[in-house]
Amino acid sequence: MLFQRKDGAKYVAERPAKTAPGQQYEYISGATVLLCQVIREVVGGSLADYWLFPRQALFNRIGMTSAVLEVDAGGTFVGSSFMYATARDWAKLGLLYLQDGQWEIDGKWERILPAGWVEHSTAPSQNADFYGAHIWRGVPNSFTSKPRNDDEWPSGAYLAAGYQGQFVTVIPDKELVVVRLGLSVRRHSWDQVQFIKQILLALTTSTR
Repeated sequence: MLFQRKDGAKYVAERPAKTAPGQQYEYISGATVLLCQVIREVVGGSLADYWLFPRQALFNRIGMTSAVLEVDAGGTFVGSSFMYATARDWAKLGLLYLQDGQWEIDGKWERILPAGWVEHSTAPSQNADFYGAHIWRGVPNSFTSKPRNDDEWPSGAYLAAGYQGQFVTVIPDKELVVVRLGLSVRRHSWDQVQFIKQILLALTTSTR
């Protein structure tokens, strides 16, 4: 899909479904690629209009000036991967979620994401308590040093997970956003759960 097809969304749409919708959870990046095609159709207009949409609707409004989204050979955003930004700009995206999809612009709070979207996207999916609407409610097992133990994960915390261990973690109870842009190729070579635990411990110690 990513490297051998011009139109990733078309390729995904033509694959036969294993089960009926809602019957089984399985992480698949093709779902995000399909959504990027849907967005392209909804935005309409020229290809340039579509390419400008995320910058005008999101990036520019919250100051993510470094953000770049790659497209496939047909011009559709991949979405499931290949988005690049500085750590500070990724933190802005996390802060947007922390602020329930709102951002202060020129002294006034504006709604960037639809009301209720943050709550919806961070709620458990059917058949997958640890995954919401493109948001992880816990760390994927490949980025822990042992099988996931949800008791070690801060209550209410959620994250966006990158391909090789890049994370934007939001911990609402602590009003905290943590960005990690490291590169961890091998499975279990990075433990995001312990990383967050150490950060929380350091913050607790520093405020005593």
